[in-house]
Amino acid sequence: MNASFIGSDGEMIFYAGQKSLFATVVTPEDWGNPSIQMNQAPGFIFRRDLSSIQDPEFRRELEGIIRMTLEPAEEKENSMVTVGDLTAYIAFSPTKTTIMLTSPGKPDLFTQLVLDNFSWQDIENEILKGIEGH
Repeated sequence: MNASFIGSDGEMIFYAGQKSLFATVVTPEDWGNPSIQMNQAPGFIFRRDLSSIQDPEFRRELEGIIRMTLEPAEEKENSMVTVGDLTAYIAFSPTKTTIMLTSPGKPDLFTQLVLDNFSWQDIENEILKGIEGH
């Protein structure tokens, strides 16, 4: 596999064929220490249900993340997959896919993957099966 790796505020991997993967861990400090467990955030985002979020500033931030992650809705296929004790929230499109991974054992964080130019088959074989193996 031809790939190059760059580390910064997350990890970026460039593959042959214009594919890339950016991975980062999101912690409370990254989002101004909200009053929720971080492993719950992807559920709020993917369900588009912010009714229990009392902080107006945090609510606006989540609304922006919903727009960036799930829209335009006609171009995204959203799903939720359980892999062992992890839950993968997936907003798929052939050009840009976002995956948010949560675990009940890690309430203070979630992992976000942004994949450019990955097919659904690539995601199943290279990402989800890799997660399942750990």
